[in-house]
Amino acid sequence: GPVAVAAAAPPALLAPVDPHAAVEAVLKGLDCARIGATLDPLAGRLTLRGHVPSPESRDRLVAALAAEPGIRRVDATAVGLMGEPYCRILAFLERPDFARSTEQRGDLAAIGAVNPPGRRRLRGGDALDLHVAGPDFDSYLYVDHFSADGRVTHLLPTNRPDNLVRADEAFGLGPDGRGRRAIAMPPYGLDVVTVLAASEPLVPPGRPIQEDATAYLAALDAAVRRLAAAGRSPRYEYGYYLVATEPPSGGIAPAAAPRAGRGRPGG
Repeated sequence: GPVAVAAAAPPALLAPVDPHAAVEAVLKGLDCARIGATLDPLAGRLTLRGHVPSPESRDRLVAALAAEPGIRRVDATAVGLMGEPYCRILAFLERPDFARSTEQRGDLAAIGAVNPPGRRRLRGGDALDLHVAGPDFDSYLYVDHFSADGRVTHLLPTNRPDNLVRADEAFGLGPDGRGRRAIAMPPYGLDVVTVLAASEPLVPPGRPIQEDATAYLAALDAAVRRLAAAGRSPRYEYGYYLVATEPPSGGIAPAAAPRAGRGRPGG
């Protein structure tokens, strides 16, 4: 008689692994870090850029991402280190009512524009020539130069109310424009310049040219909270970028103990 043949079900096709969601989840869980990631899905190569607070945190990040299905190689050569006091700076800036400048690219930041582009490298005695433009609304600009020794130099405003700018208004910082220009000087390593725009004034001019960064960030935070408590809803936009400083001879400070050049007012 006829032989019954059982129909074999075709093997189930494995859905291709899409690691995008897993990568996004890992990056969202970072503290004091700015990381962008580009994935080549065919090669399974994930390229990272940005900064983390320590070599240990970078190693943990690479290990976590490499463990995700679909990731065969993680390239972290473009991930730099940025520890304190910069974690406190980011903690202040990354609040729900603050918008990051749409002009910011990678570690480069400014409100509207920065010229020249890219991460700057300065030797001792070099001037930090910064060109900024206002956001698309009238605003008060606060430009500050932070260093790893816990100090901040105020580049704008100065001791007078010179930081009110019109929408998209552009200018340079220094004697030929507005505010102060900073000079690279010891301790060398990493500086962070922040640009914060607010549609209402936050702190009055006349603060010391240099002061403790924690105290200044606390004053900004208190001003933002006061405006919110009063029912005000100012517009905020911010950006920041990094400046590597080194001695005039061209020697580079040890990577194990990064320090920032304290911004001395110039011009």
